[in-house]
Amino acid sequence: MINCIRYFGMTDFAAMNKMTLYEHRIRMEAHRLSMADKERDIHWQAWTNQRAKATKKSDKKIVSAFKNFIEFFDYEELTGEKKRRAERERQRRIEVLKLQEERGEGYGEL
Repeated sequence: MINCIRYFGMTDFAAMNKMTLYEHRIRMEAHRLSMADKERDIHWQAWTNQRAKATKKSDKKIVSAFKNFIEFFDYEELTGEKKRRAERERQRRIEVLKLQEERGEGYGEL
């Protein structure tokens, strides 16, 4: 019962008594994995902090290794938004070229 309170946040003794050994094992494994995830996140944060503080020499002075935040962490690249935006732009250009061709305007620059 201590594990149920400590690890699972359970406070209902009736619910704890109804728990099977299989359910308890599954919950303990889920808790163990959750703790591993938290540990990974802590280490990832430390790694990220180290990267953010990275410097390089430039003309006898020390400057940040990153010119801007996006160079350090490109959220759009991570989420695939850059690819989707590029594909939308490509489709838009194709549509403009088709319209120009239909109108007999040739293949001008976009």
